[in-house]
Amino acid sequence: MIGIRTIVILIFLLITSLFIVQAMYSVTVGQDSIQQSVGQSSVLLAHDMARFVEFGITVKIDALIDYSKTSLIQNALLKSNQKFSELENVQAYITQQDDDWKSVSDETITPFMQSLISNKVSESIRKNFVEKINPRIGHSVFAEVFITNAYGANIAQSGKTTDYRQDDEDWWHEARKNGINIDKTEYDESAKTDVIPIEIKISDENGNFIGILKAGLSLRSIIREAEIFTQSDISTEVNIITEKGNIIYSTKAFSFKEDISDQSFFNKLQSDQQEGFFVNEGKFKTDLVVYVRPNNLPVLGEQDWIFVIKHQIGKVGILSGMITLRENIIITSAIIVGIALGIGIIFSRGISNPIIKLTYLAKEIGKENFDAEITIKGRGEIAELINNMKDMGTKLKKAKRQKEEFISMITHELKTPLTPIIGFCQALGDPKILGTLTPKQKDAVETISKNANRLQSMIGDLLDSHRLDFHKIKFNFNEVNVVELINSVINNYEKEIKSKKIQVTVDAEPLILITTDKQRIEQVLTNIFVNSIDFVSNNTGKIFVKAKLQNDSVLFTIQDNGTGIPPEEIDRVFDSFSQIDTALTRKHGGAGLGLAICKALVTKLGGKIWVESQLGKGTTFYFTIAQQTEQMDKSK
Repeated sequence: MIGIRTIVILIFLLITSLFIVQAMYSVTVGQDSIQQSVGQSSVLLAHDMARFVEFGITVKIDALIDYSKTSLIQNALLKSNQKFSELENVQAYITQQDDDWKSVSDETITPFMQSLISNKVSESIRKNFVEKINPRIGHSVFAEVFITNAYGANIAQSGKTTDYRQDDEDWWHEARKNGINIDKTEYDESAKTDVIPIEIKISDENGNFIGILKAGLSLRSIIREAEIFTQSDISTEVNIITEKGNIIYSTKAFSFKEDISDQSFFNKLQSDQQEGFFVNEGKFKTDLVVYVRPNNLPVLGEQDWIFVIKHQIGKVGILSGMITLRENIIITSAIIVGIALGIGIIFSRGISNPIIKLTYLAKEIGKENFDAEITIKGRGEIAELINNMKDMGTKLKKAKRQKEEFISMITHELKTPLTPIIGFCQALGDPKILGTLTPKQKDAVETISKNANRLQSMIGDLLDSHRLDFHKIKFNFNEVNVVELINSVINNYEKEIKSKKIQVTVDAEPLILITTDKQRIEQVLTNIFVNSIDFVSNNTGKIFVKAKLQNDSVLFTIQDNGTGIPPEEIDRVFDSFSQIDTALTRKHGGAGLGLAICKALVTKLGGKIWVESQLGKGTTFYFTIAQQTEQMDKSK
């Protein structure tokens, strides 16, 4: 007959074995999960990096366009074009200068070259672009900038260029034809670095073509700025390569356009997938390779780039902790299980019952049943914890009662003086009670009555927005142009609109001016507009934004042909932490506070907000804002 000790030992061995197997399995699953998690997060990181690079290039292009419109550039080009137009044979002159230019060595700078490098425009170019250091990366973003007149001849340049004549280049004509031309990455012989060539057409105030501005955007600087926030540790390698396998950028040592197409991981990139990740086992190390093709971005989509992030897998990589754990888990698991099992056998009864009671008490307190009672014997830590839980329940009950009493009191105290104010306003408005008022007196009484009623409504709004802590919001009032405000909101999401090919139509009465908090109204418009972008379909999505005067207010309307809202959900659209339970809503996420905040803001600014929707046909949000907001306490 098997004794109890033998049974306990067998159980111990069985539990230990199961724990070890489970631990090893968990480590394996954990390793796979970490790879999946790191892979998915790195895909997002690569997208962020691509968008950051795209944004950086776009900002620099905008800066160049703004610079080309300055009076310095405009006047210099007009003067140069006038001078060239007076030449007897302008093409012969340009050809002769270009031949002389190319005939000297790269190190030689002739007086004519010096005149183009050291004039006022050139000094301005160097000061504003080439010599301007980006503090994040420690060096200039632009490697080279020069400007040609309408005849293709250089008039100003940051340094010596390889030639004088530019109208024999394809990029010059593409820029003149299209307004902006962005070439593929190349090594610039003049600047001696790899650049993204950007060419911008320059026109005068009448739209007449007067010249071309070409800038060599330093590739390493613009990518380095994006890479700074993506590289997490020394085992992470960030690369940008072309579809043909040429390196454009790497956080490791590299040669520009070095051919790496023969490396093992590159073949796995040759697919139609826009993004993904895989484990690549090399000769000396194993990497988790993450790749993203930014084909959907306007600028980078033309560069045939692939963003690649490589995480080393091993004792110095992303799974180092898991590998160390795997090596130690057999020894430590046996010890831990032995101790835990021994203590569990001895004290299981004494511990399990109090824990069950503690769990029950916690659940009851969570349900706000603060009167729940349990009894426990002994003076151990569990007993002390349960007693503390009871005390906490008592305090929570008292706090809840005090909170309700406070809200009730403060509401009463605020509303009490309003009652006689409103009453006397009504009495003053009745000729039978206090006599007939003059028109000026009547207007004053109506103003008092209106503001008293508005204050009474605001007290209700304060109570409704208590959970959102809206009493801390400050309002700043100024004059706002409604059309400009709407266009600003739409322009902020131009990329998303183009990406989904959404048709956006604005129908706003011109010259509508309102005095209100521009930032808060823009917040409301943005929230609703972004919702419409999210919930309309690609290619066929339509959004209508309207604004029109309605009495003393402006009625804003945002209408879309999206998925719509189920009728049973309409009433809780503006509730805090409320979301429509659909797959599309879950996809877009959010805490369910956006529309609640919109409602609170619109209400506090004296307006109204409501919604109409048909499931499968679309949704229309309406809200009104007073054209002339009354002065109020800005700290409210």
